[in-house]
Amino acid sequence: MENATLHLSLLEKDRMERERALGKEIQKRLLPEPPAGIAGTEIAATSVACFEVSGDSYDFLELPSGDLGLSIADVSGKGVAAALVMSSLQAALRVAAPLDESPVRLTARLDKLIRELAGGRKYVTFFFGCYTPATGRLRYVNAGHNPPLMVCDGQVTPLGSTGVPVGLLPNGVWKEAEVVLAPGASIVFYTDGLTEATAPDDEEFGGDRLAALATSLAGRPASEVTAGILAGVTAFEAGSHPADDKTLVVLRRAG
Repeated sequence: MENATLHLSLLEKDRMERERALGKEIQKRLLPEPPAGIAGTEIAATSVACFEVSGDSYDFLELPSGDLGLSIADVSGKGVAAALVMSSLQAALRVAAPLDESPVRLTARLDKLIRELAGGRKYVTFFFGCYTPATGRLRYVNAGHNPPLMVCDGQVTPLGSTGVPVGLLPNGVWKEAEVVLAPGASIVFYTDGLTEATAPDDEEFGGDRLAALATSLAGRPASEVTAGILAGVTAFEAGSHPADDKTLVVLRRAG
């Protein structure tokens, strides 16, 4: 009887491991490759989960106007529940964004979805922008997400919040903001797994270190910026186990 119980336990453990591995593979496939061939623009992106599945995501959408839709999001909490909410958000975003290019109205639609789906138990920090490659114009809503960093001529400009996180409040309000990315400038989008990464003494990496690192890498190809930032954060952690998912997107306009 003990041998039979042990055997069943091992079979169940193996099944769960296979399910987690499959979930990780499916979620990885949901994250798109950065678009190539956009005149005067280069983009790089990466996401590293702290567990098998992640509550972070990013996406790139070709909009009817010719603009590029760009999003980054982070569900509260971690693990399977956060991953399920994120998958639903990403699917809804891909359907809704091409139908209405207003970042405010899009955010309101997603807010309603998340509140109905999660019943108030989850919320999402969310950034969505419509980028015009020919001019560098970026119209956006930042729904409580970490402020992306626009780096230009050694100066860092945070793209701060323009409203509450998605799914957090019944009557959320958002405003649209706009910046113009100058030739040679870049924007670093990220989730809080980078700024809240901790060293062995529990010191956090923080926003100031991230801004300084992004500035030091300015002018390099977008892929080198993402690699350099991740390397810097990993070195700071010095072997500490990550406590959160890390997602990073870099948009650079050619000089």
